[in-house]
Amino acid sequence: MINLIQAEWLKEKRSANKKLLFVIPIIFIFYSLLLSYLMGGSENAKLYLVTTAYNWYPLMILPIFISLLSCNSLAKERKHKNDLFYQSLNISSGKVYLAKVIVVTVEFILIMAVSFALLWFIDKGFFRNPMDYREVFLATIYLVVGSLPLLAISFFIYRLSNHFVVILGNFLLSIIAAVVAIQPYWIIFPWSYSLRMMAPALGIHPNGTFVEAGSYLLNGKAIPIGLGVAVGVFLVMSALTYYLIERREKNV
Repeated sequence: MINLIQAEWLKEKRSANKKLLFVIPIIFIFYSLLLSYLMGGSENAKLYLVTTAYNWYPLMILPIFISLLSCNSLAKERKHKNDLFYQSLNISSGKVYLAKVIVVTVEFILIMAVSFALLWFIDKGFFRNPMDYREVFLATIYLVVGSLPLLAISFFIYRLSNHFVVILGNFLLSIIAAVVAIQPYWIIFPWSYSLRMMAPALGIHPNGTFVEAGSYLLNGKAIPIGLGVAVGVFLVMSALTYYLIERREKNV
């Protein structure tokens, strides 16, 4: 399994995902800065910087990048029909899939880590926001974990469709998530996990505004629930896709 992970990591060095490792953090910063100025003007932009970075960005942009990371990883196999090649070498296509999941997850974590570092650097250097960046660091972890189900779901859907369906589906469902995240049934809608956890973590309402004092959305219990459910959905969807790949391989 380790050899498969190493092989997938080497493949990524010449893939579109390698470019995304550099492009996504840059877009993250420019998008957050631009939207913060549009929301608050030059005088209040710093008040909205973290809000745009941890609400509007995950709502509008991040689902697209997650879709691309997942689809790009599988596109090479589909293009070159590598499943048949793996079978000829007696290599499990299911294990290759799991290796891809691990590699893409690591790439996503690296992207979010660099994005957080850039946000901290720019904010401290230019805005000097009074925000406690220990809280923002934890919120970044919540955002990463809360987004993991989207990676697994994207892998699953792509095997049944194509790039367009995965990107459009994640984008539309993420928009709906802003409404679902404030409902009691948010835990059954994976696209809402990150938005719901940002409320108690940073005081950011799923609709992009600030949560009013005393709101039920500030209840910290949503964070462990969101983290637990997100990891659970990620593992279940990954296991389901692995099972379907293995079953298909045995029936060929």
